[in-house]
Amino acid sequence: MKRLLAVSYCFPPVASPEAFVSAKLMGALQGFKVDVISASPDLFPGRADTSLDQYVKDRFGRIERLTTSWPLRKLMLMPRLPLRPDRYVLLKSLALRRALDMQPANYDAVMTRSQYHSSHLVGLALKKLFPRLPWIASFSDPWTGGIYERTIPFLSAYSLHLEKEALTHSDALIFPTAEMRDFVARQHPGLQIIARSTVIPHGFDPTLYTPPVPPQHEKVSRISMFGSFYGPRSPEPLLNAVARLAEKPGKPNFTVEIYGRNSDVLHSALARYPQLRDIVRHMGEVDHVSALRVMAGADILAMIDAPMPPPSIFMPSKLADYIGANRPILAITPEGAAADIARMVGGVVASPNNYAQIAEALEQLLEKAKSEPDSLSSAESHRDAFRISELSISLATTIERAIAKCASR
Repeated sequence: MKRLLAVSYCFPPVASPEAFVSAKLMGALQGFKVDVISASPDLFPGRADTSLDQYVKDRFGRIERLTTSWPLRKLMLMPRLPLRPDRYVLLKSLALRRALDMQPANYDAVMTRSQYHSSHLVGLALKKLFPRLPWIASFSDPWTGGIYERTIPFLSAYSLHLEKEALTHSDALIFPTAEMRDFVARQHPGLQIIARSTVIPHGFDPTLYTPPVPPQHEKVSRISMFGSFYGPRSPEPLLNAVARLAEKPGKPNFTVEIYGRNSDVLHSALARYPQLRDIVRHMGEVDHVSALRVMAGADILAMIDAPMPPPSIFMPSKLADYIGANRPILAITPEGAAADIARMVGGVVASPNNYAQIAEALEQLLEKAKSEPDSLSSAESHRDAFRISELSISLATTIERAIAKCASR
C-alpha cells in the first residue's frame, strides 16, 4: 500500500465545510494509507464538530493537529486579520517541522488542500527540499481574484507571487469545477494549468446519511437551508421571495428553517420582514452528521450563492450534501458551475438578483412537494457522478500519474 502525506489545515474536528470535504475525499482513497497534518480546532472560531471522529479514525492513519502558544492563538482568532494568503500562514514553520519529523522521503506523494491556501506553502517548501517527491495541490477556491478577497497593498501582490510559485512547482492540480480551473489558467497563462489539472467536484458519502430520515409529508412543507451569511452572500434573496409568496392568496403552507452561523446578519434581515416571523426560523448550528439527517428529511433544500457576473466558478460543498440527501433543490445562484450541477440533478435554479424568479421557483417546488411528496431530486445515474467512491478513483489516478511523472525524471 502506498503512503500519502496530506497537509489540510481544515480537517475534522474543525467545524468547516472544507474539513468535511477533505475527510470524505481522502477517506475514500483506495490503495493509499493517508496521514494528515492539520490545524487544531482551537485555532478556529466556534466549537469543534466531533460527529466525524469515528469516520476519520476508521479511514486515516496518523493525524497531527497543530496548535500554538496562547498569544499566537489569540492573534490568529482576530477577525479580519490582514495577512495573505490567509492567517494560517503563521503555521507554516510549525507545519513544515512536523512534516520533516514524519520523514517525507518515506511517502510516495504529498497532497496539500485548501482552503486554506497557506497549506500549499508547506507543499512548496517540501517540493524544494525533496524535488523527486510528487506534490499534488488541491484547491476548493481560487487563491487570488475571488469575490470575497480584499486587496491589501504589498501583501496581496506577494500572495500572488506565492500562488505562481506553488502552481509552477506542483506536479498536479485539482479543482472542483472546470470553471475554476479555467479562471486560474487565465490568471497564470504559460503555466500549463489545464494540462496539469484534474476536475474533481465535491462529493457525498451515502453511508453518512444512515439511518435516513424520510420527509415528514406533513401539511406544512419544510424548506431547509444550510450555510452562513458573509460578505456579498445575503439571506435577502430568499427572504424577499418568501415574503412575496406569503402575500399570495391561497399560498402553500410552508416553513423555512435556516441552519448556520452569523445569526446577526440573518436576524437583521428578518427585522425588515416582520410578516415572516412565523414562517422563517433560525435553527442555529448543528454538527455535520446531524445536518445530513435534516437534509434527508426536508421537502425542499435551498442554497444561496452571492451574486456575481456569470459564469460562477464555485461549487458549494453543501450542494454535494444536498445531492446526497436526494431531495428537491432550489439553487439561488448565478449561471455557472453550481447552476449547471443543480440542473443536472433535477434542481431548479434562480438568479440571486431576481427575487420574482426565486419566488416563482419556490412556488413551483412547493406545489410539486404537495402533489408528489415522494419525488426525489434526480435519477441515480446523475447522482453517481458525485458519489465519493467514484470521485476517489479520479483522485487515485491523479496521484498515480504524479508519482509516475516524478519517477520518470
